[in-house]
Amino acid sequence: IDFGPGESVRTFEITIISDDHFDTALDFDVILEDPEGCMLEPRLHVSRVLIIDDDQFPSNDFEEAIAEKSEAALLEVGFSLLWAFVCFCFSHVPTIKWKSILYLVLANLGNAYYLATIFMRVYLIDTVLN
Repeated sequence: IDFGPGESVRTFEITIISDDHFDTALDFDVILEDPEGCMLEPRLHVSRVLIIDDDQFPSNDFEEAIAEKSEAALLEVGFSLLWAFVCFCFSHVPTIKWKSILYLVLANLGNAYYLATIFMRVYLIDTVLN
């Protein structure tokens, strides 16, 4: 950015590419550095830009049902809305995928033990004691 003589304010545009996926608020910093022929205030050389997403959470597919604000409309898309939320969480939260799989495996160890004891009892009764 070039400032003319006596000029203290300049504006510029940053192109933001829109997509159809919900993201939380995104932000980035605009940093002014290496001034020539002027001074930068040490506290004001960085400006944070906050982008508020215009997409519907968790997916734009449910925008009409959510905008109606009626329970009947939400019940109509209930399971697909829940599935979109689960997919959103798996794709946006870094550790949730492996933690969920680990939890499901560990939660089913009791069931595996129960099935193993049933098979062992059946084997003992049918083969060993017969």
